[in-house]
Formats: sequence, structure tokens, C-alpha cells
Amino acid sequence: MEEFSIEGNGDFYSCDESLFTHFNNLPIWVLNIINTNSKKFRIVATTGREGDILKKFITKFVPPDNNIVADGWVGYYFLNDNGYVRCEHNHGSGYFGEGEESTSHSEGLWGNIKGDIISNYHSIPCKDFLYFLKEEEFKYINRK
Repeated sequence: MEEFSIEGNGDFYSCDESLFTHFNNLPIWVLNIINTNSKKFRIVATTGREGDILKKFITKFVPPDNNIVADGWVGYYFLNDNGYVRCEHNHGSGYFGEGEESTSHSEGLWGNIKGDIISNYHSIPCKDFLYFLKEEEFKYINRK
């Protein structure tokens, strides 16, 4: 995937992680971060969702002094100590935020991607997963 920044100035970013297990029963974690103003986003496959992985992903694409909207996962605790404003939503209580301070942007992306896997592909070989993510990026960016 080509590299580019999705940075803004004081913008809100919806960030989330999801586990995919449709690949020969191998777990693949996928991370996304969406600028809720411009709708630009990044999505990557990774080996986990620990704080050091999330920190590397977020700091690569989003400069400090921006707002990160995420769920209560402990991997996001580094944000406030690194110049980000963390907006946490407790999904367990059924609250996902409102407007640009919502995680529904990221949650909706997971619904689209996982729905495509099940309805169109049924299964994707691990070797093709990155191509599949690139296709999903294209569809999401060009949706109407």
C-alpha cells in the first residue's frame, strides 16, 4: 500500500481494530484510522493490537494535537501522554459517540469489509489478504 499522511489540524480521527479469522483459521488483526472530516483513512493488517503496535500506526499517520476517537481498549492509553486528545467511548454500554466524535466511521468500515468477505468471497487465502484490503480501501474512498 502506498504511504500517505491523513493529517489534519485539530481534526477528529476514528480509530479501531478488528480480528479477522476467515483465513485458514489464522488470526489477522486489521487496524484502521479515519479522518472524520476529510474521510481519508488508512487500513493495515498486523499481528496484534497491543499499545506499541497502535502507537506506531497512529503516530505514523496522525500528528499530535489531533483528537483520536476510540473504544476503551487499553492499547489506546498512550494517546494522552503523547500529545493526542483521546475521546473514549464505552461500546459495552452501547454508546458509540455522535457526529465527528463517533467510532461509527470505523465500525461501519468493518461491517463493509466483513460483509464483502462473507457474501462475495466466503474465504480469502492469506497471501491475497493485502490485495483484498486495497480493494476495500478503493471501494470505501469511492463510495457514493
